[in-house]
Amino acid sequence: SFPPSCSSAGCFPADGSSLLLETVSLQKWDPSLKLMAETYAAKCIWNHNPELEDTGENLFAGTGPLDLRQAVEKWFLERLDYSFQNNTCDEDKMCGHYTQMVWADTHRVGCALHFCNSMEGLNWDQRTIFLVCNYFPASFFGLNCSFFLSPPLHLLRLSLSPPQSPPLPPPSPPITSSISPHHLLRLPHHLLHLSPSPPPSPPSPPPSPPITSSISPHHLLRL
Repeated sequence: SFPPSCSSAGCFPADGSSLLLETVSLQKWDPSLKLMAETYAAKCIWNHNPELEDTGENLFAGTGPLDLRQAVEKWFLERLDYSFQNNTCDEDKMCGHYTQMVWADTHRVGCALHFCNSMEGLNWDQRTIFLVCNYFPASFFGLNCSFFLSPPLHLLRLSLSPPQSPPLPPPSPPITSSISPHHLLRLPHHLLHLSPSPPPSPPSPPPSPPITSSISPHHLLRL
């Protein structure tokens, strides 16, 4: 059997199962948040830091072998108790750790752990692993909570703006017989449509073959 483990939502047995974690937003490691978490973790108090204002905090405590992945998975599992339709936790459930992990506006994170011989607020007689993660800015319930399948805000703005056609270039000079088919293949597609038909060859010397006769449909398809 696995040792007991806790998040600040409560204690529950660990089954050792593994989840596929999903990345929602890009969060950068912040040394100052890490130092804040390190200082508080060393106090070994099973309660949230009362000095935090605009900074979020997730806590985890456990005994036995160190398994940081399990701690993060416990927080992430709270998504099962979060209602995306109502932007709230389900009745009598906690989901604040999950929403803090995936909050759209949260862009910095710092974590630290401490090995506590005893934990204030927990009646455990074993050495405890205490993990603290701080997030900035803190999450708040509402429409700002990001969802896995939602595109980033800047992509939404781009998709809502109608595309603008580029201005038409000035008319190109007539194509003469001195331009080879190889050069024509390098002209932009819209220039070929704007270019007039080549002028007729002079009567003397003998007329050159029309330039279009040397361009095959295969070449035009590559333009």
